[in-house]
Amino acid sequence: MLPETNTNIRANKYQYLQESVHYHVQCSRKIIQNLKPKSINPALKDKLCQIWQVESAWFACIRCVPHPYRHDSQFLSEEILNSWAQLSNQFSAYVWSLNESRMNEMVHVYIPGVLDFYIPRFNLIQICIDHSKIHHEQLSKLLVNPVSDFKY
Repeated sequence: MLPETNTNIRANKYQYLQESVHYHVQCSRKIIQNLKPKSINPALKDKLCQIWQVESAWFACIRCVPHPYRHDSQFLSEEILNSWAQLSNQFSAYVWSLNESRMNEMVHVYIPGVLDFYIPRFNLIQICIDHSKIHHEQLSKLLVNPVSDFKY
C-alpha cells in the first residue's frame, strides 16, 4: 500500500506544478489584456521588458538551451506584451509536455556572476512560478495605483 501512496504523491506533485503553470499563464494573460489598451509610460515599459527577458532566461534554463540575458528596452510596448504572452504559452505547453523522468532531470542554472548550479527541473519550474508571482503582484498594484514605483 505504501508504494502506491508514494506514486500518488509524486503524480500529485507534478500535476500541482502543471496546474500552477496554467494559473501563471492565466494571470499573465489577464495583466497583458489590461495593459494593452493603456498608454504605457517608460518606467512601466522598462519593467515589462525586464519581466519578459528574465522569464525568457529562466525558460531557457528549464529547456537546457543557452540564453544570453541582456536587458534591452528598445522594443515597442506592443512587441514586449506580445512576446511575453507568447512566452507564457510556450512555458505552459512545455511544462505540460514533461513526464516524470524529464521533470526530475537536473538542469544547469547559469547567470553570469550570480548563479551557477544544477537543480531538478521541477524545482526550477516552481522557482520560476514563484518569481513570476512577484512580477504579477507588482504589475497588478501598478494597474490599480499608476503612480506607484517599481523599485525592489
